[in-house]
Amino acid sequence: YIPLTSKCDGQINCRDAYDECNDDCSPASRNILGSYSLKITACIFGCLAVLFNVTNLTRSYFEWKQIETLNGSINRITIMLISLGDLLMGINLLAIGSIDLYYSSS
Repeated sequence: YIPLTSKCDGQINCRDAYDECNDDCSPASRNILGSYSLKITACIFGCLAVLFNVTNLTRSYFEWKQIETLNGSINRITIMLISLGDLLMGINLLAIGSIDLYYSSS
């Protein structure tokens, strides 16, 4: 139970933060990122990370198919795993930026 005086007051009083991030609160209090420039920057860096890492993954995959030594294969797989992690971080940035843009404008 959360009293009405604690709802939308800027302090999180429950584990899922529902008292601060629901439809009753103003859009200004539902921001994940502080300023509009952070939202745009997160979306730009997310797009760039996805674009470059997808390019790197496809290029590394086709190069890996042509490598004949074990050490070369291990190096290429390691590069592909790093690119996969960076790709997932780019997707995460895109999700955070776009969700914040959506919920702060509605």
